[in-house]
Amino acid sequence: MAQNVEIVPGKLGARQAAIGIVVVCLMMVGGLVIAAVVMMEVPGSEPGLAIAMGVFWLVWMLVCICLIVSFRRLIKDARVSGADGLVGLRVDPMVPSAGAPDSADSEARLRRLDLLRRDGLVSEEEFSSKRAEILRQL
Repeated sequence: MAQNVEIVPGKLGARQAAIGIVVVCLMMVGGLVIAAVVMMEVPGSEPGLAIAMGVFWLVWMLVCICLIVSFRRLIKDARVSGADGLVGLRVDPMVPSAGAPDSADSEARLRRLDLLRRDGLVSEEEFSSKRAEILRQL
């Protein structure tokens, strides 16, 4: 029997996402400091510059907040899936040789079906019905 192992790109892990949150928070503080310095230096005769800086600062903060929310979702997903790395391994079930008995073929099909379910490519209902079908064929 042969086994197919493949290196695939992983998702951003919880550790990397947590570092991203820290970096974005530092960016928020930096944006606030820059906005404060510019606002103190703007003379009262230039309200357009103050408005432009205020709009820029609001957009800056919204982008930072969106990044933090995205990173928090990545942390949650990484904890649920158990994956915490930028590289993953995909191991396909053992592929039986031509002369292998039907039980080995069914075992490989069940393993492949389970892999598809874990990857989210088939729903629980599809998994259950197909599993029952494979087991009936034994």
